[in-house]
Amino acid sequence: MPEAAREKPGTLISSRAEARYGRGVAEIQQDVHAVNFSQEMVDLFLDGDGQRC
Repeated sequence: MPEAAREKPGTLISSRAEARYGRGVAEIQQDVHAVNFSQEMVDLFLDGDGQRC
């Protein structure tokens, strides 16, 4: 599944699981954790105009 997610990042993982296993997803649980990034890391994700790459 990870390689399929990389190919089409806009597709929900739940949709891929439903298609692959032929079963519906009734609930999704997600954990979100905040982290601090160094300016060097931030620069890797932004282009020269401050927009996401």
